[in-house]
Amino acid sequence: MAGVVSPGRVRHRLYALAVAFQLSEGGNAWGIYRLSRDEDLWVFFAASGGQLSVMGDVTGTRAFIESAAQNFLRFNDADAPGLRCAATAEDGRDATTLTDRLSGAQLRRCRLRKRLAPMSLILPAVVLTLATAAGVYWHDTVQQQADRDKAMEASRSRVAPKNDKPALPARAPHPWASQPPVSVLLSNCWLTREPVFASVAGWRFTDGECVPEGLRLRFVATPGSTVEDFSRRARELLGHAAVFNLQEGGKNGDVFIPFRKYLAGEYTDEALPGAEAQLMRFISHLQRRNLDVKFTEVKPPAVAPGQEKNTPVQDWREFTFSVSSRLQPERLLQDFDAAGLRLTSVSITMSPQGQFGYTMKGSIYAQN
Repeated sequence: MAGVVSPGRVRHRLYALAVAFQLSEGGNAWGIYRLSRDEDLWVFFAASGGQLSVMGDVTGTRAFIESAAQNFLRFNDADAPGLRCAATAEDGRDATTLTDRLSGAQLRRCRLRKRLAPMSLILPAVVLTLATAAGVYWHDTVQQQADRDKAMEASRSRVAPKNDKPALPARAPHPWASQPPVSVLLSNCWLTREPVFASVAGWRFTDGECVPEGLRLRFVATPGSTVEDFSRRARELLGHAAVFNLQEGGKNGDVFIPFRKYLAGEYTDEALPGAEAQLMRFISHLQRRNLDVKFTEVKPPAVAPGQEKNTPVQDWREFTFSVSSRLQPERLLQDFDAAGLRLTSVSITMSPQGQFGYTMKGSIYAQN
């Protein structure tokens, strides 16, 4: 999850704070907590319908976190029965307090397991090798010269056997661990596109696309509008320069707004269920909203006949998908556990009548 903490009462144990929030505050709550007393670093958690919300688990400055909380409340009635505020920024509660009220069983549920580092395996092997070598050397020095010469001559006459057994390939890194989670991407996308104007200097907004790097907006000229006017107003209103294809007459104007830099703690390498369970729950979530989806499996490269397989072992399966809907992605994925789900693109279109359409593209990963 986005934040981890090692409480004073349990040393060297880390906990997933989002899970601790749900266990501590329940399945219909939201809260803002401080991650650092020395820096302006906060985290926003939200749970709705008994599950963690994709619009929660966001870290950043206080201003950014309060905007994320307002974004969550836009899509959830703050006065709805059962939905409560566990903590606000004014309360100044530390995220470490989330584990204080948990029982031993609950702490085990949100405890993070440390992966065994390769160095922890290599170091004992090196020590053992050095100890063995020292013993052999000591044994050699106490032997008589004749015995050593005889052993050395015998060793020269022998040919060392070949080790035909190939080394086991390493495991490939998980691709979803280096991609922003759904909640982070959708939060950045919404906060960036929400203040965008439908028309700028007579140029009408037609479509846009959110990718992990930022938001691209496209405007088309209307009769009487000029590229000069749009270029000037786009910089004034959007804070970024517009790009035109002047050789084709300058009918379209594109503006790219980069997202903020992602924090290292926002990336997650969560455990995944098998393919059948993973696809079934995503399909069911879309079927409840009368939406269809098809998947295309991304197969690892095949090994050519006669070649040795030395590529890293892939312990996951990847399925790409595309879903189109009139429903905003933030609402569409609300209350869905997005473990193993990553979005590569969220496209937005607006018709001349002002109707919006959305298309999500991405991958869903499952255990192999």
